[in-house]
Amino acid sequence: MNLEMNMALELVKEAEGFYPNTYHCPAGKLTQGYGRNLEVHPLTEEERLELNQDGTVSEFIASKWALKELQECEEKLLQNIIYQKQSDTRKAVLLDMCFNIGYSGLMKFKKMWFALGDRDYTTASSEMKDSSWYVQVGTRGKRNVTIMASNMIVKKD
Repeated sequence: MNLEMNMALELVKEAEGFYPNTYHCPAGKLTQGYGRNLEVHPLTEEERLELNQDGTVSEFIASKWALKELQECEEKLLQNIIYQKQSDTRKAVLLDMCFNIGYSGLMKFKKMWFALGDRDYTTASSEMKDSSWYVQVGTRGKRNVTIMASNMIVKKD
């Protein structure tokens, strides 16, 4: 697993938390594990077989699912020259955002992408902050804006 993917997985785990049972996320979507939206990403037959007998998911399997989803995000983002030119740390933020709001949602941050292309990280982080996404995701937004501006991930104790 490459560095940005490893960092992105940790960001997703921190923001989403682990839930072995299905639940409804704040947006009302049926979710399980580390934020797996079961309505957008329904379980495959193979993934259903990975569930425990009581329908819960283990942290190991939930991590595997999250990583698979992040890899799907990265496949799409690698086609973007601006993404390709970012540091591993900033790529991790973009991957976390893609996991959270989907590729099409992430691509709507046009002014952020323009600023990233100019390597203007103050403006890029300001554009992230000036969005409904930022308001909706709470601490995840604050964390990602800080990382985008500073290019550093600070570990929580």
